Amino acid sequence: MTRTAALGTAEQPPLGSLPPRRLTQIAVGLTVLILLGGALGSWWAVRLTDREMRDRLLLKTRLLAESVNVERILALSGDESDLGKAEYQRLKKQFITMAKANRHWRFVYLMGRHADGRLFIFLDNEPPDSEDYSPPGDIFYEATQSDWRVFTTGSAQVTGPVADRWGSWISAQVPLFEPSQNTQGNALPADARTLVKQAAAFYRTHGRERLLEELAKPDGLFRRDDLYTFAYDLDMTFLAHPVKPELVGQSWIDRPDRPGGILFRNDIQHLALSTGSGWVSYEYDNPISKQVEPKITFVQRIDEMILCAGAYRGQGRVAAVLGIDQDARDWTIQLAYAVIPPLALTCALVLILWVGKTLLAKRIRSGDRAPSPLHHLEPALALAFGIALTLFAAWSAHHRESHRRIWTFTELAASRTETISEIFRGLRDIELEGLASFFASSADVSAEEFQRYSTYLTRNAAVRSWGWAPVVAATDAARFVAAAQAAGLEPGLI
Repeated sequence: MTRTAALGTAEQPPLGSLPPRRLTQIAVGLTVLILLGGALGSWWAVRLTDREMRDRLLLKTRLLAESVNVERILALSGDESDLGKAEYQRLKKQFITMAKANRHWRFVYLMGRHADGRLFIFLDNEPPDSEDYSPPGDIFYEATQSDWRVFTTGSAQVTGPVADRWGSWISAQVPLFEPSQNTQGNALPADARTLVKQAAAFYRTHGRERLLEELAKPDGLFRRDDLYTFAYDLDMTFLAHPVKPELVGQSWIDRPDRPGGILFRNDIQHLALSTGSGWVSYEYDNPISKQVEPKITFVQRIDEMILCAGAYRGQGRVAAVLGIDQDARDWTIQLAYAVIPPLALTCALVLILWVGKTLLAKRIRSGDRAPSPLHHLEPALALAFGIALTLFAAWSAHHRESHRRIWTFTELAASRTETISEIFRGLRDIELEGLASFFASSADVSAEEFQRYSTYLTRNAAVRSWGWAPVVAATDAARFVAAAQAAGLEPGLI
């Protein structure tokens, strides 16, 4: 038993009795592990922070988009004639104010699309004397597929870093939609998926020829207003289409959804052949509205066919895209701050490790003459490691909680802002338009007439009061004041 115990001690000596060379080897090995862990932690911190920053930038861009009047955009032509329009000047001032809201934002701009698919700048936040100023209609030659996809899919996004003639940027882009006249009764994406699944079940029961015959009928089982199922073969040749039967037998795989658009049939084919089913977004003619609208289509491969059905989004056409650009270098600097905590933890652990290794080597060399504090070195090292890890964990928890609070507050603000925007749009489109028409229909509106008309307006709880302030020429001021005083108004209210 004694010999076995002795062997056990010889095979697994306590840390404090290892030779200095062995201690150094262990310290080097642990240092490598700590550095690898620190590198992994830094990478994770950067990825997490980048995602959080992109989420915040997109949410703030959505908030700003709520404040943009789309009707003013529709009044613009996208050329130099816009410079003389009041709508352009008001939007220009608004965008200058937007850019000042955050010191990290370099450009705030409005992007449009010509009929030939080219993207252009309606306006930006730069003054006309700036070398970075974009005049109305400035063609955006550096536009990427991602830029076009915002118009095609109607989905907001954050992209980058991407380079253009102005620099390298992280860009948040939010589509602004035209008011749709045909949103009632539009099919939902879930309806499109259901219709494809029903067509697949029909195929399994009745076979290919019977399915294609039914798909070709304009009023068949798989056509419901703007929702319909159509079919390709695996080479993307049309097999059946209830709305455009002239397409049968043709392959349009190399045709974009619109000039300058995307090759969405390539996406459909790739999705069908790789995963078998899924969603593809593009633009297409709506048979009900007779306009090109954003559409999301469910795709499913079944044997040698690809079945599709798409739902039009119903927001109307994308009138413009609101974009915010942040300098990629500035973005990188912000990300660099995320590396500081894991880097500090890594340095602290390495320092503790090598200080501990040095003290252990000193204790070994000193033998029985070692100072008494060195006799309890192992627990002290464990405590130091524990404190460093605890501080890092506490910081991480605090950071996550702070981000959660900010995100919750911002989302709440977004929901409230949307409600307020709807109220103001209602006031603008109903009450104020009605009041303007009332004044336009009469050359002279008296105070009594205004009071009678505004009685209805006072029922809107969103407005505390309605005031009437007639415009009076200087030559008629004396007469107007005399008439007002005769009507009983106090001089201080005139």
